[in-house]
This record gives sequence, structure tokens and C-alpha cells, in this order.
Amino acid sequence: MSARIAWVAWLAACTAGVGVAAPPDRLSRTIKPVAPIAMHYELLADPELAVPVTVIVTIEPAVDLDQVEIVVDADEGLVWGGITPSWQYASLPGGQPLRLTLAVTPMELAALRLSVHVSGEIGGYPQSRSLAIPFRLGARQAKQAPAVLKLDDSGEIIHSLPSATRGRGALR
Repeated sequence: MSARIAWVAWLAACTAGVGVAAPPDRLSRTIKPVAPIAMHYELLADPELAVPVTVIVTIEPAVDLDQVEIVVDADEGLVWGGITPSWQYASLPGGQPLRLTLAVTPMELAALRLSVHVSGEIGGYPQSRSLAIPFRLGARQAKQAPAVLKLDDSGEIIHSLPSATRGRGALR
């Protein structure tokens, strides 16, 4: 048994400081390039339930983008005033922003998403970018009564807890 421990110690000493590196071809496959298309959005107001909000989406390719298709998709709880969910352009010149103005109405108190997807070709190679625009409605939108601390006759705080079971009797 001591020979085995000596062998493991010798092996550990020999391999100390030796790092294992992935082959270069594997590293190049794990890096995902990003299409040279900048996308930004701006909400012109805070989202509120059943109130339309204007969203400006800016799309700016770094170089000329050909055979362009822009697709807008909304979660079920969002209604947007688009006649068509997509636009097509023969070309978008590089360095010149394209601005889309969308009217979006949140219809649910939830975390909702409006997605904008741009695809096209640069130098004959397909390129695409996507942008997810969040609409978070919920706790800050719900009107809740402020918490009020109650004190007993001696000045101690009364902690009220919800019932673990449903009470008997009818609600009036």
C-alpha cells in the first residue's frame, strides 16, 4: 500500500503546474461571432396596464445589409398596432440607422416581451440579430393597501398571520 501512495505522490509531483488546454480548433468553435448590426430600443413612457406606449427601435448595420427582413413578435399579453408583423427591404446602407416606431399596449400584469428580429445578407453571407424588449408589469402596478402595525394595550406589536385553514361559515 505504501508503494501505491509513493507512486501517486510521484505522479502528482510530476504533473504539478501542468495545465490542460483545449486544442485551438475547439476554442474557435466555442466563440460565437455577432452580426455587425446594432439594435437599440427606447420606451417613451413607463408601461402601464391598458395604456399604449410608444417604442422606438433603431437598427443600424455597420456595413450594407442586403435582402433585409425585420420581424416583430409579441407575447400574448401585448397588443401592438402593427398592420404587418414584418417588413422587407432590398438593402439597408451601412452606418445609417433605420427607426421603427411601434405602439404597444400591455394587457396583463405580467412580465411580457416584444421581440424584434433582423436578418439579411452581408457579402452573400446570412446574418441576423434579435432584440427582446421587456415590459414588466405586476407588483408595482398593483394597488396594495399600506401595511399598518397594530399595538396591543402594553405597546407590543401584534403579528397577524393568515389562517392555515378555511374558516367555517358563510361570507356576508
